[in-house]
Amino acid sequence: MRHADTIASVATGMTDAGIGIIRISGDKAVTCAEQITERPLSGLHPNSIRFNRILDHTGRVTDEVLVSVLRAPHSYTGEDTVEINTHGGRLVMESVLARLLEAGKGSVRLAEPGEFTKRAFLNGRIDLTMAEAVQDIICAKTTFAIQNAAAQLGGALASQIRDMREKLLHESAFIEAALDDPDVYEKALVSYGETLSSVTDAVQKQIRGLLDGYDEGILRKDGISCAIIGPPNAGKSTLLNILAQADRAIVTDIPGTTRDVIEETVRIGEVLLRLQDTAGIRTSPDAVEQIGIARAKERAQQAELVLLVLDVCDMPEENARELMPFIEGKRCVVLLNKTDLVPPGVAEHMKDKLKEQYGEALPVISVSFLCGTGTEEIKQTLERMYFSGTLVEKEDVFLTNLRQKESLLEANESLNRVKDAIRDGVSEDLFVSDLMDAYAALGRITGDEIEDDLADKIFASFCLGK
Repeated sequence: MRHADTIASVATGMTDAGIGIIRISGDKAVTCAEQITERPLSGLHPNSIRFNRILDHTGRVTDEVLVSVLRAPHSYTGEDTVEINTHGGRLVMESVLARLLEAGKGSVRLAEPGEFTKRAFLNGRIDLTMAEAVQDIICAKTTFAIQNAAAQLGGALASQIRDMREKLLHESAFIEAALDDPDVYEKALVSYGETLSSVTDAVQKQIRGLLDGYDEGILRKDGISCAIIGPPNAGKSTLLNILAQADRAIVTDIPGTTRDVIEETVRIGEVLLRLQDTAGIRTSPDAVEQIGIARAKERAQQAELVLLVLDVCDMPEENARELMPFIEGKRCVVLLNKTDLVPPGVAEHMKDKLKEQYGEALPVISVSFLCGTGTEEIKQTLERMYFSGTLVEKEDVFLTNLRQKESLLEANESLNRVKDAIRDGVSEDLFVSDLMDAYAALGRITGDEIEDDLADKIFASFCLGK
């Protein structure tokens, strides 16, 4: 599926850097690029890179560049592609792109977001799982996200989907053939319900394997929503600054300094935390502070993890009793702060009392944010909580895309209807519709069966130049 128009865009970030890349793709990519280069490109050996100069409309040199020429189908888009490696200043990249669009007016236009990757998909160079993996690599915040997206880009998910589709298509074809020539397939149809049930079980097992990894995959990819709550002046903002390794929150001795939610994303080993520092929870006559407290309670209820910071010198047991109702059913780590101000035995006694009241499984850590003690134990506790306990390591690719999950659920439901039909002993011709519904649902994952408007929506979320 080649496209008549040629597109161009800056493929690198619009910021000062060592290099910038202008990407041009389409049948007229080479001839359009030649209009702004000092030396011709048509005679260059395919898939080569050469030194050149960019000229403005008066013939003056704008920049010294490297130009690569890639011929279809051996390019990212599967089309003729030219990439101009300029110096990485924003102004020079904008100048080269503007000059290209001006010189090639009528032959080249500015690319839409994600249009290069969309063309790679439409031209059959990649499928939709690979295209979405490209976006995941760009947006990755953890090593896991990069590795998982790279596995999908390499076809790890697509191969599983293709395998399931082939099984379903084979059974659908068998049923159609048997219905067309029942005499030939008479014996095979006697026990066919058992055969088809076995196939649907196998496919559903593959589907469950992908679905079972979804929550873990999302957790590793997008991170954990973590609310820091506690009474005023317990050390919440100091904790945010320590974990972020920056002065993100104002820290004073005045209670109620934090009025609104302050957010920061930090990585602790392979745990990505989306931290939310909140207002100290207390009874306050201040209307603005009351809004902040209400938001703190709301964030605590919405978060996947709560770090409850208590001042060991300020009635920690009483504060815990007041705050625990807001985090009931949540994963929680209690941090007893300011332990440098009390004898070691006092902090240990408080830890024992909290565990006795709320259960031994509740992590309670003695810390002193002022002295820097206990922060390493916080990191180790979080890593154990999310990577040695509930999360299970596996070599398979993890599902991290809601669209893909929903299509798997649709396919699974269609296969449930097939099994119901087998159990009820209905005619074989009624199996085909549900089998093909499952086949189509799986096809939407790879893009083999997808509506144009959905494809447009997916690629519109990509950045310009990709």
